[in-house]
Amino acid sequence: MKNSEIEQYYFEMFRRDYPLPEGAVEYGDKPDVIVRGARTIGIEIRNFFLEDGSLPDGEQIQRKAREAVISKAHHIYQAQAGKKFELTFAFDRSVPIRDQTSVAQKIADLAATLQKSETGQLWRDDFRHIPELSFAYLNATEYPDACWRVSQVYDGVFMSLDKLRTIVEERNSRQKITGPVKPTGFSLSWISWIGRRIRKLALTVWQV
Repeated sequence: MKNSEIEQYYFEMFRRDYPLPEGAVEYGDKPDVIVRGARTIGIEIRNFFLEDGSLPDGEQIQRKAREAVISKAHHIYQAQAGKKFELTFAFDRSVPIRDQTSVAQKIADLAATLQKSETGQLWRDDFRHIPELSFAYLNATEYPDACWRVSQVYDGVFMSLDKLRTIVEERNSRQKITGPVKPTGFSLSWISWIGRRIRKLALTVWQV
């Protein structure tokens, strides 16, 4: 999916929940969205993360690590020719993944012990030796294309206004808007939550 399509997708989510000034909506680049009405409004869309994406224990890194671990564990398990059931896992955010191979092997070994188990949530004692996990659910029905997946739950938290101000200040300092809308100044008129804790949509708005 192209970046422009992702931006349009999130903007459409945003406008379903937040009223916009009346006007025709146009999609483009720099700004990403233009609303032409009584006043022309340009909207720039960008990701906003609560944590530095380079931190090894941060959600941006750990989210990818969790997906990689479950994929690797499934491949290890499949090589053992066990039952083709489905498993869903959640991870403990306070226990970051350090060794993907080791955790994947432990999860595959756990799955191997579930050959006679029935559908349902696993007891915590069943995977206490895997501190990275906080939840595991078994769907004992077998499928030709059985999937293992991560289902992570996040707590709602407040955005950092300082980080949002930094985003706006960076935009103000660049002033490299190439589209037909020329900014007179940026403001934090709209901020929208987009589901996941680490991914927010910050809409930087200006008027002419």
